[in-house]
Amino acid sequence: MLALQKQNTDRKTPIAALDGVRAIACLSVIEYHVHYLITSSFDLTPVMGQLGSSILMAGWSGVTLFFVLSGFLLFIPYAKHLLFEQQRPSARAFYGRRALRILPGYYLALVLLIVLAHPHYFQWDHLGSLSLFLTFLMDAPSTYQQINGPFWSLAVEWQYYLLLPVIAQGFSLVVRNGTSPRQRLWRILTCLVGMILWGVGTRSLGNYYSSHPTETLLVPRWILNAILLMTYGSSGKYLEDFAIGMLCCTIYSFTRNTAHDNTIRPYLCRHSTWLWGTGILVLFFMSGWSAYGSQLIFFKPFIGAHSFLTEFGFASGFGLCIIAILFGPSGLKLLFE
Repeated sequence: MLALQKQNTDRKTPIAALDGVRAIACLSVIEYHVHYLITSSFDLTPVMGQLGSSILMAGWSGVTLFFVLSGFLLFIPYAKHLLFEQQRPSARAFYGRRALRILPGYYLALVLLIVLAHPHYFQWDHLGSLSLFLTFLMDAPSTYQQINGPFWSLAVEWQYYLLLPVIAQGFSLVVRNGTSPRQRLWRILTCLVGMILWGVGTRSLGNYYSSHPTETLLVPRWILNAILLMTYGSSGKYLEDFAIGMLCCTIYSFTRNTAHDNTIRPYLCRHSTWLWGTGILVLFFMSGWSAYGSQLIFFKPFIGAHSFLTEFGFASGFGLCIIAILFGPSGLKLLFE
């Protein structure tokens, strides 16, 4: 997963503070797994308290932060193209870079893991599952966290890679008639809100029909299962996470060109402390929810483990913090640089 986050753009655009954010994501994931292994043998609740244990278990959200960062970094050249009519990034070059970066290492790791630990995947009755690994659909219910646990996140990343040029092309159909960068900005943001709603909506439907395997919607269940494989997988396609990263990228890219902006950047700089505080508050709320949220029955279906707004909540908190870091005072940037 860490290797995936070394993604830059078609033209390298280093943002030093985001390296520190990436480190936070990495440490969060490590902390979660360490805490999970310890609590599987020892109950730390008497030591940490219910709220403390809940916050530590929320370290899994480091994966959410990785997805937000991917959305931000990979969308930079597309944001510049859409906002300022710069040259359209080459889809062939984009796919080529992603393939060269990911495929050799992944397929080598997959072969070694199967040969050394899971040779039964070479048997005829497992070839269907093996084909899902070969085509980066290993986030399917039948292969989720099989062979290698983190492979599911690679499936989500790879599918986003495939979709990104298509998504950007779709956005261009909406923004191309904009007469100014500011108009283009608002049209892109509108498209990204639609992408967030799609991510949240498909997650909600996927959660429901995954937990109700005998129900269907308009089509036979086997067709619905195929649709869910492509639009939901086992835990969602995390498009709301990527979209929030893309939204932060769009705002950042727009404000970097001061010739087209004289209000948004000063506003964000002036309120960066409030954005940071709000982001931290949102993350604290989401992290502590499982400790006390069960007492609020009305909200339980919406926020909490396996609820359809959980990813959106964490991604929103991370997005606010990223904006605060990018537009905040030098001292805050320095902490992450």
